[in-house]
Amino acid sequence: MTYEEAIVYYRSALTDADAFTAPLATAVDPEAVLWAAWQTVTEAAAKADDQAMARLVALVTAVQGQELAGVRVWKLRVFTDLPVLGAQLREEWNGGRPLPEWTNLNAFAARLTAAGTHDALLLGLWTISAALETFDGPAENLPAAIEWFRHAGDQLAGATIHGRTYAAGLGELALQAGVGYGLPRWAFWRSRLETLSRDGFKLIKRHDTTIVSGPFRRR
Repeated sequence: MTYEEAIVYYRSALTDADAFTAPLATAVDPEAVLWAAWQTVTEAAAKADDQAMARLVALVTAVQGQELAGVRVWKLRVFTDLPVLGAQLREEWNGGRPLPEWTNLNAFAARLTAAGTHDALLLGLWTISAALETFDGPAENLPAAIEWFRHAGDQLAGATIHGRTYAAGLGELALQAGVGYGLPRWAFWRSRLETLSRDGFKLIKRHDTTIVSGPFRRR
């Protein structure tokens, strides 16, 4: 199956994990098939409503549970390690989507993260930084950033508590706020959301009782 053939196939194979995994068992070029498969998934996620999004997350989670013995792409197990999925998502973060689709893709990545299926917190950090730490990012990125607090707030709070860091720079508005997922940066996000979005502020504030050190202890 070529990449082009796989694109056609996967447009009708997004509801069943067995149908999704079947072409990889005999694929001559499994990497090409995986690129087509995950591209089809992200295309569907960009246009999905809430129920369709939940089904896509369930599909990816089910697919992850089906290892194809001996099939590797980039030295990663197919499908256990979900090779190419992260790369496909990263391609989507290069931009070009209309605002509703961009928001949906962030919701999808956040849901995968919350489900423990694929850790996309780095992508979430880029979106949140663009929305809350830059001069010109909020209009385009704020709805997408809020999806991370809505669907993966526990993971974001946990990363803050445990000092998890990433190779991602702070935006110009937060250069003095801290590094990685430190408490000063969380406090900065909280302050910005209070200014920009009551919805987002409520979502992040839910975790103030979880994050019991730093500036929140004194409030």
